[in-house]
Amino acid sequence: RQLSFGKVVIGSNATREMTLRSSGNAQVLVAGAPAGHSSFTAEFPRPPFRIDAGGEEVLKVRFAPLDSGPAQSRLQLETNGTGSPVEVLLEGKGVPRPEPDLAFTPPGLDFGFVAVGQATEAVLQVKNLGPGELKLESASFSDPQFTLVSPALPVPVAPGGQLPLSIRLRPSSGGARTASLLLSTNDPDRLSLAVPLRGEATVPQAPVLRLSAAALDFGTVNIGQAKDLTVLVTNGGNVPLQVAGLTVGNAAFLVGPSSFTLAPGAQLAVTVRF
Repeated sequence: RQLSFGKVVIGSNATREMTLRSSGNAQVLVAGAPAGHSSFTAEFPRPPFRIDAGGEEVLKVRFAPLDSGPAQSRLQLETNGTGSPVEVLLEGKGVPRPEPDLAFTPPGLDFGFVAVGQATEAVLQVKNLGPGELKLESASFSDPQFTLVSPALPVPVAPGGQLPLSIRLRPSSGGARTASLLLSTNDPDRLSLAVPLRGEATVPQAPVLRLSAAALDFGTVNIGQAKDLTVLVTNGGNVPLQVAGLTVGNAAFLVGPSSFTLAPGAQLAVTVRF
């Protein structure tokens, strides 16, 4: 008599069932246990148990290998019937769990030039070259201006499969941006993986007109006389500010100069006469 479990991955288990029948005309008392290898266990309904005449009972035997290689044991059943004891050979083979093998392309992500406040995305292809399932457990970034768009983690990658990771850069200030994408996986050779990321955040090119006052109050001015007030015009942008003309809605006011160009950061006093 033999019960074979075949190949079982180390750390998991397999269960087989045996049906015990009483072919006589009297009740049978059964007791026993596996001997020879600790990876085999038997689940008796109740130790010892009875099988009524003509009845049957299902016995479950489990194989849970702790190391690789073949394993054997003997299940010896003691009964009060003829032919006791009954021996069943138990055999199975423990095999290592298939391992994943992570690879990725490209070796790093370059987002190029990205305007401040805008966003751009790049894709990292993660591949599983091994025979076991790869699992991407979590992702984090050394700079919060980089984020993972998709997929949501954790996520599996089947043997021979690949998965695109979409990464986004949304810079909040100008200048070079360098960071790392930190991936946690179940690849025993790459439990933690760092992927370099870089980009160049650019400030939008535009002039910004700023005035030193939002209103001018000339007070009381006698007829035939004039009063001058000035307002400072500043270019707060990063390219030249060009003013093609200044006008007022009342002929009693004069303004000058009426057109000018201001370099970034420069300012000019504009005179208003009433």
